[in-house]
Amino acid sequence: MTRAVIHIAHRALLAGLVVCAGLAFGLSPSAQAQAAVTEAVSGALPGAALRQALRDAGPGRPLRGATINGDALVAVIREAEHPIHIDGATIVGGLVWPTAGPVPVEIKITDSTIQPSAITRRLTAGTAISARGVTFQAPVDFTGTTFLGPADFGQARFQKKTAFRNVRAVEGLRFDGAEFDGHAGFQGLQAEGALGFAKARFADRASFSKAVLAGADFRETQFAASANFGGVTFGAAARFTGARFEGTARFDRASFAEAQIFDNHFIGRATFTDTTFAGNAVFRAGDAQTKAQFGGGATFFRTHIDGYAEFNHLSIPGALAIIEATIDGGLQMAFTTMNGSFALTRGVIGGPSNFDRSTFNGAASFDATAFHAETTVRAARFAASAVFQGACFADTLALQNSDLGAYADFRGATINRLDLLSHREPTLLQSRLDLRGAAIAEAAFEDVIFQGPVDLSDARVGGVVPACGDTAGTPPERPGLHLRFVTFEDAVSAQRATFSGHVAMFGTKFAEGVDFTNAVFPTLGGGDDASFSLAYSDFGDLRLRWDQLPDPWYWRPAAVSPNRPAGASDAGEPVSSTLATLEGLFRARQLLADANAATYARKRIALREARAGGWTADRLQQEIEWLLWGVTCGYGTKIGWIIGWALLLNLVFTLIYWRWARIDRRPHPAVTHEFSFRLRLLDLPGHYGIAADTDAERGVPSDGPRQRHKLVDALRVSSVILFKVGYRDTSVSGAVGPVGMGTVVAVEWVIGFVVLAAFTVTLSNTQPLINRLVSGVL
Repeated sequence: MTRAVIHIAHRALLAGLVVCAGLAFGLSPSAQAQAAVTEAVSGALPGAALRQALRDAGPGRPLRGATINGDALVAVIREAEHPIHIDGATIVGGLVWPTAGPVPVEIKITDSTIQPSAITRRLTAGTAISARGVTFQAPVDFTGTTFLGPADFGQARFQKKTAFRNVRAVEGLRFDGAEFDGHAGFQGLQAEGALGFAKARFADRASFSKAVLAGADFRETQFAASANFGGVTFGAAARFTGARFEGTARFDRASFAEAQIFDNHFIGRATFTDTTFAGNAVFRAGDAQTKAQFGGGATFFRTHIDGYAEFNHLSIPGALAIIEATIDGGLQMAFTTMNGSFALTRGVIGGPSNFDRSTFNGAASFDATAFHAETTVRAARFAASAVFQGACFADTLALQNSDLGAYADFRGATINRLDLLSHREPTLLQSRLDLRGAAIAEAAFEDVIFQGPVDLSDARVGGVVPACGDTAGTPPERPGLHLRFVTFEDAVSAQRATFSGHVAMFGTKFAEGVDFTNAVFPTLGGGDDASFSLAYSDFGDLRLRWDQLPDPWYWRPAAVSPNRPAGASDAGEPVSSTLATLEGLFRARQLLADANAATYARKRIALREARAGGWTADRLQQEIEWLLWGVTCGYGTKIGWIIGWALLLNLVFTLIYWRWARIDRRPHPAVTHEFSFRLRLLDLPGHYGIAADTDAERGVPSDGPRQRHKLVDALRVSSVILFKVGYRDTSVSGAVGPVGMGTVVAVEWVIGFVVLAAFTVTLSNTQPLINRLVSGVL
């Protein structure tokens, strides 16, 4: 035994010297190994010595530190009846099985180095292992072994447990077409060259965890049980096209150096926790008929994809969870059917996302995800609900023709532009749309029918929305709310909502009414940064106060529809007609102050519209109405105005009488009829022009504060003439220049009827109790 060991050490030293010489002259590792083969092979243990060394090591114990001839080792293995265990050895000349055949004994070559065989006519390149088509009937273990040349196990069959843990394959390592009946362990494998498993079959568990694979070919590989690729570093040539994972497939903490196409079947569950893709991650269905993928569900937790992720045209029976993932290039999930639950939560999607015509038969959640580019969910179907709570859309969110299920939750969402412009085909939305607390820069709806309730309470529509993380979207051209040919069949709530920018409602119908309690509308001015327009809209039951609305003087006559199709007209009803509708709604709800404000605004806007059309009979009528009715009492809506005018006129005529008239007051009760306190509607102006003959009859002292008494008498007579009520115990005479007092009295008498009429109408319009009495009588 001592002589054999000395012999082995001597030959190993010679081989090492040859390798060092190769390094000194700059030869490659393969060339170095080839150069060492000639010197080392002749000194390696031949068959007889190897058999003796294995017997000397004892059954169940490894032969350690030997330099072994590869051909001799293959011959010993084929003839052996007991397990072969070699540890820390150097095997020169490679392990080459000359013909395919069964290997009945267990092979365990650990922490060893296998040098390639010499180039021969049969082998065009030096090969560390050539076992193509070999059937290994017992376990095979190459743990910790280094293959200095290519290793070929193509079409081999491993019937028992196989271990290639921590193997270092300097050049190619091929298992194409191989079959693994038992557990296959490739943990920590370092494949510096090409690694081929094309069309291989794993009947039991396969583990590649923490392997480093410069190039890995798993095309059409079949994994009947679980496959663990956790922590694997895939190089640029990793391929999984057509692979089939029937059990659990784990790619947790794996990293891919380039784009990956999983054109295969994940029959069982797949996990990609903390997985990194340097390019795109494309998942396609291997079966063109069923398009099934992820039968047991899939989880992408904290996954990072530098490119886009594609799940188009798939049928996914299990749950799909994409949680806290970062997908820089966007998420493509069009024409996909989700039969299980779908969760895209707390993620960051950098590029465009497409969910068009997808079907979600289970619960679907997009909550707290940031979409930094355009997101389309057109013609999608949600069987249960669609949850976008807290999601952020830095660009456009398009929802045309989608069925969002029973409940669409956008509470607290941030949306740069909500696009429901259904130009080609109207959108019928049956869901309850919940936008409470949402922030939307632009909400554009056209040809949409909302069959369920819509809740905009505490929402902010218009203006600038907050950025999605560190990304701020491009502000829309026309921020605000745009409704064109939209029908709300159920109740709409916009309590405490804030609207800014451009608010336009054209042909909008609120069948069950709309609640704008404490809502805030845009503040308008002369600029173009904000506008407000209503046209041909039916509000049903409108809960709104007049003072919430912007100044009607700045309203536009028609709603402006963004991106409207060619030939579409925005011509709408005049603002005055819209105000008439609001006036009727306010009066129906007994909101007198709001109705009066709408009436006054309607009259003023109608006059402005008439003036814009030039002189017509209608304009002349409105100009006269403005002078007699509008100026005096705001068309019967402003009680303060008519009271002010009445007091002013009373004061003016009082001063005229005091300054220029002779005022005669008769003592009571000289004439009984004149001294009764009653309405004077039928008293003519001439009844106030009969002067008394003497001061005694007039009741005026001959001296003292004559002028002060005259002022009081002037006020008394002017009040009776103007207001048509009181005592007729005073008469006036004289003239104001060429104008006689009779004319002045007649003018005041006529004005009094106008004042009384205006006061009466205004009083009935503005005072709730009087209005109820008048309304009840009429």
